[in-house]
Amino acid sequence: MSRHVLVGALLLLGTAGCWQYRAGYCDQNHPQCGPGLTCDPNTHHCVLPDAGGTGGTGGTGGTGGITDAGRDVGVDLGPPRCTVDAHDCSGMTPFCDAVTLTCRGCKSDDDCASLDPAKPACLIAADGGTTGVCVACTANKHCPGTAPVCDTRSNSCQGCLADDDCKLHPPGVCNTAPLASADAAVAPSRCVRDDEAIYVQKTTGCSDAPVAVPADASAPDAGVASGTSTRPFCSMEPLRGALSALRHVVVVSGSVSGASWSYDDQAGAPITIVGKSATIGGAASPAFQMSSGDVTIRNVSFGTVSALGIEADGGTLRLDRVSVDHCPGGGIWLNGANFDIRNTRVTNDGPGDHDGASWGGILETSVPADGPRNISQVTVTDNTGQGITCKDALTGGEVLAANNGPVQVSQGCKLALCADGGAMCGAQP
Repeated sequence: MSRHVLVGALLLLGTAGCWQYRAGYCDQNHPQCGPGLTCDPNTHHCVLPDAGGTGGTGGTGGTGGITDAGRDVGVDLGPPRCTVDAHDCSGMTPFCDAVTLTCRGCKSDDDCASLDPAKPACLIAADGGTTGVCVACTANKHCPGTAPVCDTRSNSCQGCLADDDCKLHPPGVCNTAPLASADAAVAPSRCVRDDEAIYVQKTTGCSDAPVAVPADASAPDAGVASGTSTRPFCSMEPLRGALSALRHVVVVSGSVSGASWSYDDQAGAPITIVGKSATIGGAASPAFQMSSGDVTIRNVSFGTVSALGIEADGGTLRLDRVSVDHCPGGGIWLNGANFDIRNTRVTNDGPGDHDGASWGGILETSVPADGPRNISQVTVTDNTGQGITCKDALTGGEVLAANNGPVQVSQGCKLALCADGGAMCGAQP
């Protein structure tokens, strides 16, 4: 046997033993042709059968010469053929089906995540489609903390507007614009990172130990040994040494004791105190006190044993969904601070004393000429002493003030009153 014959025989044996699909090729044992097509044994192309039944004699020039490659001649030959792992699918059908060896769309999120991390979600048409297209998201679970909300109209990830938008990204806090900003209601923002937060919770394993001296001041955690999610502070007292521009969000859970010191812009940046079913309590000192800086507090209740609830002697105080209840020294004293108080309840407080005059709910004795002085959607009820007492005219929407004594709202406040609690009257649920 000649060398050429031997090589040919070995090639035939090798081909018979490990045949592999090649685009545009077929044979009688592996026709790989779509519905209504046959394999031409001469050209090894898929063809339409001619009058003779096989289409083989037509070669590539007659009716039988219409092959799998001629997809632009108006003949529907089904999805493009492909080879698994050959990466020969693209566009709207980027995946090769291992069973049919045809290009298809995605069937699951796993398909998409392996193809493009920026489009990890498989969107399958609601009208019964079996495959879909890869998009950025179909639900919030597909979105990162920098843009945690899935807009299902555009299947794109957007910024957060509320803490609930960040449930999947601990600590579950949206770094929203200050409430006084004109675009606060529409400007999207991102979720706070865990390394930006300081945790306070009186629970097993908590510690108020002094904060460690940072080994590297540029480190994201600034060297904080306590106040983490796994080792929270037990009270608000050690925050003085933990707050910084790098760690500027305080997450409070459960009932904790307030600080004996006044916040004086120790962070050097606006801070946010967010409650998770939280109550901050005071004894002889206010539950919270500040003299400068910019502080936003939301979803927190305040109460004291013998002192007033919140005292702001400077800076800017912003309250949203806050409750100040059962503070014998009075509810909120605004003494030289700017403020934006919304959706807040001040109840069962007082009587406080200021220069011999009794007050109960909210007392404003001084406000800077510039900056916010807003009180809106606030409920002030059942306080011993005047409900809201003002030295200066304030701004804001309607407030609900009732069952305070002897005056509900002093005339100097210039606030509009509403009579019945509802969607536009008083604090909201």
